[in-house]
Amino acid sequence: MLFFVALAAFLVHTSELWLAVPLGVVAFSEVSLGGIFILSPCSASMWGMLVIGFMAVRGWGNVFGHYLAVGVAYIGFVGAFSTVYLSTIFGTDVNFFADWYMTANLISHSLLLLGCLYIVMADFIKIKVSNVFPVFLLGAVYHMIGGINILFFWAVGTDFVAVNPMYIFAPFGGVWLFYGYVLWAVATVFTLIVAIIYEFAAVKPQDRFYKNWTKDYWLKQ
Repeated sequence: MLFFVALAAFLVHTSELWLAVPLGVVAFSEVSLGGIFILSPCSASMWGMLVIGFMAVRGWGNVFGHYLAVGVAYIGFVGAFSTVYLSTIFGTDVNFFADWYMTANLISHSLLLLGCLYIVMADFIKIKVSNVFPVFLLGAVYHMIGGINILFFWAVGTDFVAVNPMYIFAPFGGVWLFYGYVLWAVATVFTLIVAIIYEFAAVKPQDRFYKNWTKDYWLKQ
């Protein structure tokens, strides 16, 4: 199921480039490249979810897959939830359903939110305090990708500040919470809070993070 949700999210998110522009519904712009070039934490998480879904189909269980699943589950959830429920761009445009970009983004981010919840509910990952490490590392990778995109657009003579990879130069929707690095920090803190609450609620005292200093607990996901 995860693969099909991830594929649907990816196709809808990139539909402006492969469908709307060729059909002449919208004109091509830098925004059209958002999904392909991984210009935001959410588009990066959609790519990551697609990789996880493909791995789940082929057989699950390696270290890379588990670290990726943990990072995508938390960062993707925070990014998608913030975009759908906290962003001011949705629900304020009277031509919402006539706007391809707005509609495609609402659908794709809703699917990302669903996929992130499925990763947790289907036991792809185990909730624990050590989840903060994959989340922090994946956030760093996302910003490295943003840096690579900045260099690419600079090299081809495109205004990389206007493209704004990973919302490094300006926040999404003009809200400070939606700077990429702020979302990264929020996702890391959110992970820690959720994991602590979960461990106190569902894990035996002797197995909780403050008593479990084994390599398996802190390094394995």
